[in-house]
Amino acid sequence: MFATIAAGAAEADASHRDLSADMVLLATSGILRRLYAEADPADHVGLLRRIGAASLPVGRLAGLAHGAPLFVTDAACRVEAPGAGEEEAALSLAARETVETACLEAMALADRALGARSFVTGNPIDLLRRDLGFFLRQADLDGKLRRVGRTLCESRKPIGAIWSD
Repeated sequence: MFATIAAGAAEADASHRDLSADMVLLATSGILRRLYAEADPADHVGLLRRIGAASLPVGRLAGLAHGAPLFVTDAACRVEAPGAGEEEAALSLAARETVETACLEAMALADRALGARSFVTGNPIDLLRRDLGFFLRQADLDGKLRRVGRTLCESRKPIGAIWSD
């Protein structure tokens, strides 16, 4: 799955916006597909009821899959705009953090919904968790967050107003 994402990113003319949004969407939809794959396709609701995962996790996953790409798209538009500076670059780094948080939360929701079954070696969720977790940890996350924080602290605008226009 991640080879497909990486290949798509290379073809997307180095568009980080596409890679980040696709990561969230693929991760959350992949978790849902794997959750549903354990039951007869005609019995998805029954499976969710049996494992105690009815609407809350699915609703939260939908919110993550929708919200993180909006943040990424906004950051990409701002950083690519004429005159973009350090504040816009910091927003794109904050968007990357939001994508990671959304992916980690999606994995945690799948783990809670499936219970111990999600940790069985070879389980699709276990494989997805390891692959996505490794992918998310490859960047210098602390360095990026320090840069975001430094930019926000150096700005003369109130923090809530920096990216609100």
